[in-house]
Amino acid sequence: MNRVKIAHSLLIINFCMVMTCCETPNRPSIIGNDGQPYGRVDSQFQYRWWNYYQRGLSFADGALTYMNDPINHGKALDIFQLAEHDLSDALSLRTIDQLRARTYGMHFIDYFPHRELGIIYYHKALIYKQNKQIPHAIDCITQALTEIEISLYQSPLSYYFNQNMLPPYYAKSEKAIVYLQKSRSLFNQLTSPDTPLDFYAWPIKQTIQSDQKESIDIWRIHPVHMTYLDTILLEGRIKHDQDIHSIQLLVNDQSTVVPVSGNDIHFFKLVPLSTGKNTIILTCTDARNHPFSAQRIVQKQVMHFPDKGNQLRVTIKPFEKKNTPLVTQLERYLEKNMKETSSR
Repeated sequence: MNRVKIAHSLLIINFCMVMTCCETPNRPSIIGNDGQPYGRVDSQFQYRWWNYYQRGLSFADGALTYMNDPINHGKALDIFQLAEHDLSDALSLRTIDQLRARTYGMHFIDYFPHRELGIIYYHKALIYKQNKQIPHAIDCITQALTEIEISLYQSPLSYYFNQNMLPPYYAKSEKAIVYLQKSRSLFNQLTSPDTPLDFYAWPIKQTIQSDQKESIDIWRIHPVHMTYLDTILLEGRIKHDQDIHSIQLLVNDQSTVVPVSGNDIHFFKLVPLSTGKNTIILTCTDARNHPFSAQRIVQKQVMHFPDKGNQLRVTIKPFEKKNTPLVTQLERYLEKNMKETSSR
């Protein structure tokens, strides 16, 4: 009786596996314009979310090899479509971008499917723009902005604006921030070609009215701020009871002026920093020629590492009293490689 039950269970499992394989589109690997294979994963494809994600990234890399030559743009779009399908399949199994997402056991990967989908849409928009298919380009760049905002904030920014909320960084990624800036730049080129592209500011629609007469809300930068980064993201919201006509950004005596129109403005810019003190002043002028401003002091520091000769010792505190083989091997490996590097 037990054997019959076991056989019955095995038949059900095999049937489910066959049905899963049948439902999954066959996406064979492709050869890129550089002669290398793409659309592959490092291990056996087991229809897990990380398999789809890794294969999607590989397809996207293959599509990029066809981007430079306009003759191959159709091929690039076809391969991007394969990447989109894989990333969408990954999202159907795991929906949220995450740094160091656990796959199985003690294996982790950086998982950013929304961000990577946004980057694919960005590249597709570039192709359509080069081929003068502007409506398709605008559709793609709009999707790019939505996906990258979901990657960074878990929801599109419009959701937080409509709720009058400060958007949190859910899965902060410098790559996502860079491509968000690139996508907004391309969106401006497609929709407002006369607008300056080094500073992004646009009115927010359908938002809850603020009771404050005037305010400049700079997100996630303290009045006196310290960082080790070469750039800092200046982003926030300006609310006023009058229309704002212009925004001036002054960073260490370098000025940028952007014309705007609206009384509820979202702004965004990556600001390069110099070592030491950086003074950032944002000044707005309304319809009555009345200025109001906000200031931030950002101190950029440089990391200093003490010179310990040619050796680097790593201490993993939870294990320092347990002379485990893992720690011993790690220290020996690092010590060996540091010696080899210093002798070159």
